[in-house]
Amino acid sequence: MISLIMPNSPNKTLEEEYIEFRKNNYFGKCFISSLYVHVALLLIIFILPNHIMSLLPLLKFFTHIMKNIFPNIEYYSNASNLPELCEFYFSYLWLVSIMISIWCIIQSPQLNNEAKQFFGTYEYLNKGIFPKKFIKIESSKKERMITIFCVIFIGYALYINYNGYLINSSIFSEWVSDRLGTLVMGAFQNLTIHVAIVYIMINIYTIIHIKWLHKNTNINFRPN
Repeated sequence: MISLIMPNSPNKTLEEEYIEFRKNNYFGKCFISSLYVHVALLLIIFILPNHIMSLLPLLKFFTHIMKNIFPNIEYYSNASNLPELCEFYFSYLWLVSIMISIWCIIQSPQLNNEAKQFFGTYEYLNKGIFPKKFIKIESSKKERMITIFCVIFIGYALYINYNGYLINSSIFSEWVSDRLGTLVMGAFQNLTIHVAIVYIMINIYTIIHIKWLHKNTNINFRPN
């Protein structure tokens, strides 16, 4: 059951209460365990041998397939002082992202049930405070502008990483020269993908349940 504990301080603005409220529900907790998994799997770079594909030639088949799908793998490995390590590492990270994204999607039924509790929809109608207190903030122009900005920023980050354009920068081109820099580049890639998946799913459920409230209640949805 989602916690609906609210701040009691009279000094908090409605917006501050809204942020705190979201931290106590599925918006704040959604897929946090998968984020930890991402971070743990990123650290594998420190135990991989430099010439991993020379030691395990079968991995070349795997990286060949991944390079044909994700162009940045070849760009990064060509720029790296550890080409075999870099090629395998980014191939591996793309696979990790795909598997965790699938896991996130599998969690959809549980996420949808938590969303119903948060928004007070379906069987949870009139059992939560969100529609009465926070619906105008969620539906406000400011919230929509933040959403648009996040979509553009995340989309651009995914685009430049997927195509390997990050490596064109004099700063980032040096990062793949060692393990730590490669880890940073890998973290940028996978965490951006993770944020994108979570953000998309949260917004899908937000739209679904806000529309349900709009259709089945007499709540005033006028934006602030």
